[in-house]
Amino acid sequence: MVAGNQGLSFVGGVANAGEHISRVRLTSGRNTIVSNGVLGNPNDDVVVMDDFLYAEPEAVRRVPEPSTLALLGWGLAAAGLVRRRRAVAAVH
Repeated sequence: MVAGNQGLSFVGGVANAGEHISRVRLTSGRNTIVSNGVLGNPNDDVVVMDDFLYAEPEAVRRVPEPSTLALLGWGLAAAGLVRRRRAVAAVH
């Protein structure tokens, strides 16, 4: 995918029908960007790539986070204490 000068572009691909991807080639620009923002050649386009995601897809497993389990435990313990105190108060 090629966008014009001063533009942004995005490309993505999904293989979800059993295809096998054996090779991917990315070609970027020839310009360089140094740490202070100066371009190697101000007349060339600049290509910046970020956030590449590539991996085998996996099924999403719904596992509670440890903090959720801790909050549930504290809530059940507090409810048990309240119930126990009410039972003791009812006896006296």
